Amino acid sequence: MNIYSGIDIEDTGRFKRLYFLKPYLLQKLFQEEEWSFAIQKPKPWETLAGIWCGKEAAVKALNSLVKLDVHSITIKHLKDGSPFVYFSSYPSSSKPTLKLSLSISHTKTISVATVQVLELSAD
Repeated sequence: MNIYSGIDIEDTGRFKRLYFLKPYLLQKLFQEEEWSFAIQKPKPWETLAGIWCGKEAAVKALNSLVKLDVHSITIKHLKDGSPFVYFSSYPSSSKPTLKLSLSISHTKTISVATVQVLELSAD
């Protein structure tokens, strides 16, 4: 059993500026489901920054196991609002049994996310 972790932190203000000045550029960074979830929130730029941090943290945590980019990862939410990592594409030949934990938090100016990955042994 191996444990991996990743963390990302972003300036929420950068997402706010893009949201109001160039939303079409910002939207390209996210899956449709992520964008739709965020724009329902009172401050969508904070949610988008948190989702972006989650995607980046997942890439960093999984880097030792498989090469992914942020576009192959979707941050989804359970009915209670808890975020989780969903892989829209994952190389099946190298698919280990993984358990992931995602935590996202933000203030008015900073968003942060951590991902812990537990790689379970095949036996």
